[in-house]
Amino acid sequence: HSIIAEKLGATLYQCSRSALRTVELRYFLDGVYNDMDTEYVWGKQFLGDDLTLEINEDLDVMAYLKEMEAKGKVKSSVKKADLITLNIGCNDVFSYPMVLALNQLSTKIPELSATSALLRKTGNIGSALGGLIEASNSLLTGTIVAATLVENINSAVELYKQNFTAILKDIYKLNPDVTVVIVGMYNPLKNAQLKSNSVMKLDALAASTVNKVNTFLSGLTSQYSDLYYVGTADTEVYQINMDDSNAVNLFLLKAHPTLAGHQYIADQI
Repeated sequence: HSIIAEKLGATLYQCSRSALRTVELRYFLDGVYNDMDTEYVWGKQFLGDDLTLEINEDLDVMAYLKEMEAKGKVKSSVKKADLITLNIGCNDVFSYPMVLALNQLSTKIPELSATSALLRKTGNIGSALGGLIEASNSLLTGTIVAATLVENINSAVELYKQNFTAILKDIYKLNPDVTVVIVGMYNPLKNAQLKSNSVMKLDALAASTVNKVNTFLSGLTSQYSDLYYVGTADTEVYQINMDDSNAVNLFLLKAHPTLAGHQYIADQI
């Protein structure tokens, strides 16, 4: 977004932040908190100020979101904007379902309890992914891991659709004359190399989800005259090799585009 603003000579109002989902963005715009997680697992883990990302069970997520909304002034930024780019969704349909799946499975599969504890201590999404991949390789647990993950992803996609649709309505209600560009989703795992004995086809699962999301997003453009969609399927992403001992720690970095990938997205816009 900063690349676009610089090229246009425009003032950038940055409303994004780490761990933001459509759930939180919608809340900032219309005060509706529509989430399938009633225990605020995501918010308590990733929305606090603690840079260690250790889960904060005492965090009042709704009070924290109100404070974030007041500081971020999202609605006032929308009202002033001539152009808005919307690039949101990977946390909704990938990171969030993985965290929920791990929490659900940690009580059923003893091998995942340590991974769940590590996630709660560090907020390391890579550890969640690594633990789920390891558990999926077992004949005894593989089926339940895959089924739980797919179920959570499918539910998250439907929730994402609801919230994204509401966000668009909120934006045009606040600023009827604004131009909105929806930035399509890329597959953050298309270059992921799983361990040689892995039975989970993570890149294929991610690709299916990305296709569903992009089909939904591109279909929204008929509803508003100043709404556009740009595809980003060819975005360059990092190689992720789960055989690498550093893969877990570097996952949050490598799930994002490379510098060339960011430039490609900007060029598409």
